Amino acid sequence: MSSPTFVDQGPLGRPQSPAFIAMMVALGCVAFTFFLATPLLVAFMAQQWGFSPSQIGFVVTADTAGNTLGALIVAKGIRGWPMRRILGFGMLAMMGGNAVIALGLGLKVSIVGGLVAGLGNGVVSASAIGFLAYSREPQRNIGFMVVCQNLYAMALMGAILPFLMGQWQATGAFFFIASVGIVCLPAMLLFKRGETIPAAFRDGEVNKPGVYLTLLTLYTCYAGVGVIWTFLAHLAEGAGLDKAFVGKVLTIANFASLAACFLVKPMAHHSLFGWSRGVVTLCALGAVGLCMPLTATSFAAATMAFVGCWTLTGILVPTLLPVFDPVGRHAALTPAVLGLGYSTGSMAGGLIAEHASPHTAFSIAAGSIVLSAALLFIQRFFVAPVPLQPIPRAELKKSAA
Repeated sequence: MSSPTFVDQGPLGRPQSPAFIAMMVALGCVAFTFFLATPLLVAFMAQQWGFSPSQIGFVVTADTAGNTLGALIVAKGIRGWPMRRILGFGMLAMMGGNAVIALGLGLKVSIVGGLVAGLGNGVVSASAIGFLAYSREPQRNIGFMVVCQNLYAMALMGAILPFLMGQWQATGAFFFIASVGIVCLPAMLLFKRGETIPAAFRDGEVNKPGVYLTLLTLYTCYAGVGVIWTFLAHLAEGAGLDKAFVGKVLTIANFASLAACFLVKPMAHHSLFGWSRGVVTLCALGAVGLCMPLTATSFAAATMAFVGCWTLTGILVPTLLPVFDPVGRHAALTPAVLGLGYSTGSMAGGLIAEHASPHTAFSIAAGSIVLSAALLFIQRFFVAPVPLQPIPRAELKKSAA
């Protein structure tokens, strides 16, 4: 299903240009830097500043809370603000909050810095995703952004942050995360002085049941992912599997998931709903497989299915939003939902694993991903897409005024 047909004029025409799409994709990547690099940043903070796991959890949770608040502000709050002011606010919050953390002034200051940085991340990422969802080909553009985020994450984890860690430890890593916020500056120049989010973006027709079921699908899936991905290596080693073998399987799974990203376009073109349901179902089966007694073969197969399909879920399911929300208003909530789901799973998984067992945590996580697959089936058969209507030329002129 295609998105609404827009007239290539004014602020709603500009999102069709390759330069504008590329800039929104860049914003969507840099605003996710902290989230993408969390595993390494956790180790950096513990090593340099001596933060305990629970203290690091507070900093990460503060960033997630700020991210959620920022996305909500864009989706529901600052609708009348000029886009230059919105992106400028996001840039200053991103840069200032991460710079404060980099100074290493203690736990309380780091928590406040995480909250402020997360607020900026949420504002910037929500703005970028909203405009991508409002473009002529939202499925392609949002999918392309997620592929770029995966490539960016590989560069961060494989080269950039390890180098900075070797030179300047966590301080260098957080100053780098602060510096990438400068990407907002050229993005601000793409908007005219005083130009606001278009009225159609704020007030257009939305099928809320379809939107909320999509967001709930993402939340329940990523809550399960947060448990399994956090403790996967620990569970495998506890089952007696060789540590080197586990590392090889995870590395191969990550490369396979990246290769699978290039299948998104033909999947979305032929049957977006069908492939989305199939991918989430396979992800659930992989999670269930990891709950069974593990051998080297079963671990490798279940991990490949889980990691590959989790990655594809993060691309395909968000592209369902424009079907129910052609104006892209609720797409801005996607980063908040993903972050909340993942952090909820990580924290809950740690508590369950500590007080019960890792196997119990994995079983609950698998059930959460199975629920996300069930929600997609409910959504497809009981919720109708929004009828697509072109935006009148008069509305474009009104938005530009």
